[in-house]
Amino acid sequence: MLRWVPYALVRISICFVFGILLAIYNPQLLDREKSLYFFSAFAILYLLLWVLLKGKSYTKYNTILAVVGFMAMSLLGYLNLKIANQSLNDDHIIHFDRIEAFKGLVVDVGHETDKTHRNLVEVQTVFTGDSWKEASGNIYLYVPKSDSVQLQYGESILVYGKPSLLNPPQNPGEFDYKRFLTFQNIYHTQFVTKDKIEIIGNNGGNYLLGHAFAIRKWATIKLSQAIKHPREQNIALALILGVKDGLNDDIKNAYSASGAMHVLAVSGLHVGIIYLILLFVLKRLQNNSVGRWILFAISIFVLWTYAAVTGFSPSVLRAVTMFTAIALSKAMNRHTNIYNTLAGSALVLLVYNPYLIMSVGFQLSYLAVLGIVYLQPIIYAQFVSANWIVDKIWSITAVAIAAQLATFSLGLLYFHQFPTFFFLSNLVVIPGAFGILMLGLLVLAVSWFEPLFDILGYLMELLIWGINELVFGIMKIPNSQIKDVYITTPQTWMIIGFVLFSFLLFQKRKFIHFYIATGCIAVFALLQWHTTIKNSSVNKITIYKVNRHTAFDVITAGNSSLYSDAALLADSDKHRFHIKPNHLMNGVVSNEQIDIDSSAVQLADGLKVVQANGLIILICDGKVDWNLTIEQKLKYDAVILSKNFNKSISWIADNFEFDKLIIDGSLSKYKADKFKRQCDQLSVEYVSVYHDGAQEILI
Repeated sequence: MLRWVPYALVRISICFVFGILLAIYNPQLLDREKSLYFFSAFAILYLLLWVLLKGKSYTKYNTILAVVGFMAMSLLGYLNLKIANQSLNDDHIIHFDRIEAFKGLVVDVGHETDKTHRNLVEVQTVFTGDSWKEASGNIYLYVPKSDSVQLQYGESILVYGKPSLLNPPQNPGEFDYKRFLTFQNIYHTQFVTKDKIEIIGNNGGNYLLGHAFAIRKWATIKLSQAIKHPREQNIALALILGVKDGLNDDIKNAYSASGAMHVLAVSGLHVGIIYLILLFVLKRLQNNSVGRWILFAISIFVLWTYAAVTGFSPSVLRAVTMFTAIALSKAMNRHTNIYNTLAGSALVLLVYNPYLIMSVGFQLSYLAVLGIVYLQPIIYAQFVSANWIVDKIWSITAVAIAAQLATFSLGLLYFHQFPTFFFLSNLVVIPGAFGILMLGLLVLAVSWFEPLFDILGYLMELLIWGINELVFGIMKIPNSQIKDVYITTPQTWMIIGFVLFSFLLFQKRKFIHFYIATGCIAVFALLQWHTTIKNSSVNKITIYKVNRHTAFDVITAGNSSLYSDAALLADSDKHRFHIKPNHLMNGVVSNEQIDIDSSAVQLADGLKVVQANGLIILICDGKVDWNLTIEQKLKYDAVILSKNFNKSISWIADNFEFDKLIIDGSLSKYKADKFKRQCDQLSVEYVSVYHDGAQEILI
């Protein structure tokens, strides 16, 4: 294993991260004040012990000092997260019961969706009905494209209406968008039309960021002019500037399936290429002390400007911070430990924003670099070729294998898939990304000279087209992707442990590494066995909440029968987001999709009867004749009120007997609230998918 003495920053960072994670997963343990007191106490104790034990070499003294120091760093991490959590501030908008309007500052360049423009707004004051009050908080503001209102960075705005708190996931296993945004200190959203918003100023925002975003806008226009075809144009914007608004699902799926998705997110690869270009162009400055400091200053300016222009994504922040440390060590003419450099960059970023630890990009970025730093030399050494071309191909392949070994467990955890031919795609996209970035920078540099601008733009478009064709070709290879893999967080840790200790076993040849690696894979197998046994006994109905759609399925021992309307069955995006996660969690291997309209028996207009796994379900989804009465009560296992049903709860109770009454998510808010109110008044038992999210019924 590692000898810990040279890795001081690694030890400190691990303790700091432990404190952050403790604050995230156990926030009630300490409040801000108590965490400050405990941190201060341990920090003072550490300083006192350091003074008293200075010069003593007894191991037990060093151990005591180390434990106290690690406790202090962990508490500092806990405190840092508490300070970063803006919802704990007394003036945060989450604590206001009444908000009729607010004033705020637009703090991003915006994001374009299919139907709206989205901007992040930093709240400054709120109107509570009788007065304006100082406030804080962040809101995602959505404005319809049809309103032709596109907010700009730095604009001060007045918005009428009350922001809405984010909702938790409404279906089992669904992506937790609320949790995702709270890690960015965003707790509210608001949809507004142009008559509910006023621009009251445009001189706010950070001066440097404003100029960086202006550069981004200019570069976006120039690259769009240089590349004519929309597909290649959007890929160039994503790869060079981090502008992903134009990437459609076909492009994302192709790059994801081929293991090349990382080139579409501005990351360490791009920052490294720019830094190498700087070193090559300014290599003469490295010959003396003054020149090295000039190179350092130029490098820092260029790299951080690029980070600002591309939007400060977690992977770019990691790379720029790390290369800043490397550039500083070169200026000081010192050699640095790469693990300390990585840990130091993580520590700096987490001090600035501790929530970065929960960013998938942050996690993948650091794991990928650790894999490349530690695993790649071991993998590369297994094959030696005197042929320069073969050696370079193997070098890129070794990098791809190392990065995949380090990150594939997270890929399975978050994305439930693995690209089988990642090593083929990376042979193309890594050199291709270098070429595209070089050409993109040249295109921007010569944009004033139209003939050369057009030639370079054409070459870049041709290069991107060629890479696209190869990536799409790799995606079409049979079994190019292993899909629908479901693992848990503990299993993810077991995979990481197995990979790490397997390589340590190969490198160090110690039995302890063999035992730990074997233990990791054994625990993984036991967890998988437990999941399989649990899924084999699943026998339930899940009624999903999907706006404007009715959907329920019967899951029995890995088999699913999904009943829904034809529109939802044809919508693969909604199916993937709302329904598929539940299938993955329950080990569904066979999925039958059934159109309710074509399979149901029509009892009357607006009333359908469906048989599902022996259960008889009445679906009330249309307008029923007001004069319709049923002479003898009909018995059903469940009654679902959905869509345009127009009768009352008393009519349902008078005409049907049922075990479960379900207020469906496809209803309008008015109807769902009305049915809920009527059920409460008549003391009729019910479950509300509309109000409480998806419901599961064991059968």
